[in-house]
Amino acid sequence: MLVDSPGVPGYGLGMYISPDELTNQQLQDHMESLREHIDENRYPEGNRYWGNRIKLYEGILKERAESGEYVNH
Repeated sequence: MLVDSPGVPGYGLGMYISPDELTNQQLQDHMESLREHIDENRYPEGNRYWGNRIKLYEGILKERAESGEYVNH
């Protein structure tokens, strides 16, 4: 994921980060921020993308929980 848009979680990192490399807390923080974008309709053209991103993050957290890897840090 290239993170280079103002207001987007991770803005300014200027690098590619795999969602699999994020901690559980980072995934949850990103999901919260993306939900705010959708709820406040900040970037309407991106709502579908943000929704799909949330589903991806939820899937990663679910996989971690099912495999016993989920550690809340």
